[in-house]
Order: sequence, then C-alpha cells, then structure tokens
Amino acid sequence: MKRINLTKKAILPAIIAVICSVVALTSVSYAWFSLGDSATVETINVNVVATDSIQISADGSKYSGILSVNDLKASALTRNQFPATSIAPMSTAGNVDADGFLEMFKGTIDEADSSKITTVKQAEGDTEKNFIAFDIYVKLDEINVFQLAAGSSVVLNSSSTVNSHVAARVGFIVLGNVADETQIDTLTGDTYTVPTDAKAVIWEPNSTIHVDKAGAIDDTNTAAQSYFGVSGASSSAFVANADGDYTDAVSTLKPAQDTDGKTSAAADLFELAAGVTKIRVYIWVEGQDADCINEIAGGLFDVNLMFSLTKPATSEPGENA
Repeated sequence: MKRINLTKKAILPAIIAVICSVVALTSVSYAWFSLGDSATVETINVNVVATDSIQISADGSKYSGILSVNDLKASALTRNQFPATSIAPMSTAGNVDADGFLEMFKGTIDEADSSKITTVKQAEGDTEKNFIAFDIYVKLDEINVFQLAAGSSVVLNSSSTVNSHVAARVGFIVLGNVADETQIDTLTGDTYTVPTDAKAVIWEPNSTIHVDKAGAIDDTNTAAQSYFGVSGASSSAFVANADGDYTDAVSTLKPAQDTDGKTSAAADLFELAAGVTKIRVYIWVEGQDADCINEIAGGLFDVNLMFSLTKPATSEPGENA
C-alpha cells in the first residue's frame, strides 16, 4: 500500500519536517496533461510533528506537536483535499484567487498537434481532485523567517524506476495572521478575507534533473529549464509556453541539491509575524514542466518537506534600515 506521509524531523530547533511519501502515476497515451486520466494515489497517511519552537494546528484552535491525516480531515474548518483515487498533471502561474486558492488548470492536449492545449480551471472541492492541498496554522512567539530547510527533497521512491519526481512542484501561500487563537475565526473557514498580496511561493525541487527524451534537453543536461505556468482558461487550443494570454513566466525556488536529492541549504519562504499564521500547502505534477511527458508516467516519488526558522535581518546601530 502506497502512502503520502507528512512528518516532522527535529534536525535543529524550530524545524518541522513534513514527509509526503509516494505519489503514484500510471501509464497513459499522450504527454503533458493527458497523463492524468489514469494516475492514481493508493492511500494517504499524514502526520505532522513540530518542535517546541513551532506549534501547529489543523483547525487553528488545538495546538500540539503532532497532526495526523485524521486531524486534517476531521476539522470542519479546513479546506484540505487528499486525492484517494487519482491525480493529474496540473499547471499554475502562482496566482491566488479571492477564496485563497491557488489557481490550478487542467488541460486537454490536441491530438493533432501536441504543442497545443486547451485549459480549464479546476475548482478545489470538485469531485475530481488532481492535486494535494492542505492548510496548517503556525503559532510563533516572535517574528521569524519561515524557511524550506536543508534536507528537503522530492525523490524517486525506492520501489520505482520511473522518474515522475522530476516534474513535481510544491507551493506555499500565507493566508493571513492574527495575534492569537481568540481571533482565529478571521482565518478559518471559507469566509475570511484573503490578503490582497497573497502569492504562491513555488519550490521546483528537481530543476536540473531531466529525463532522456527527444528535443532540446536530455538526461545529460543539468541546466534548469524555464517554463510558463498556465494563468487562464482557454476555450481554444494554444501553443504551450508561447501565448501570453494564457501563460505567465514562473519564478521558483531552486535550492542547490546534494547527490541524494536533498537540498543542501535552507531557502527563505516568507517572514511570519508573531501570533498565528495560516499557510496553505500544495503538491502537484506541473504539466508545463519540460519533463512532464509519457516517459515519467508510472513512477512513484517521495516528498520530504522540512521547515526551519531563522531571525529576520536587522540593521546594526547607525546603519540605514
């Protein structure tokens, strides 16, 4: 039985480690978005463990060092989705809608011209769930920079030989902060006010790893490939990465990796204020990735998210702020 696990590992004070193991994709007929019709995730198990320095909650009211998938699913306040039977390559330019959701698009490839794709926005909560999304609430006593810690990874599962992980993405969105739990109702549920500057920070874990394929790149090329995420639905086919009406260039975090696929240095995500902060996390296969082709279908990958805190930069006496 395959699992997606979220766990915490105390490698330093103020670190959460989240482990999501095994997203499974099965074989398909076409490249890009068409991968998704028969993609599957067999089971999902989530555990989140925090250090004493970071307290986490599934609903913004009960805090502890450990959250299970049952905690996340049981809370009436969360908008989490954990696909039970299928996932599909999606694409996003990182835009956040008025409800605080990352705008995700699924596409249909033109069988006569594989460079053309028609896209449709997928609303969260739809019967068809093609990506993982969950909210966590983080409580801090003072301002800190929230980081993707060294040791994070999205890697090939030990039981797989197909490199599905090369097209994976993980996104993070700050959806508001309050002084303490007594004000949590302004962050929970579907009626809170989404920050006007909400924007996803997207981590591209394997930007320099490629599958062997025909075209401009192959598995000997270690250069990161730029891409254009889908930013709008198209009623007619468009050329991927070329039409500014439906795609935008995407800036991603690309921390250096060790040979084992783990990040070798922490990367700043965003500064968090003291109090309780709501963060939404997404895990998906990016359809606009150059490596999202048939060759990656049928693989399994493990996602290991580790979060750390560091103090924000401050000016020394006499320096300009």
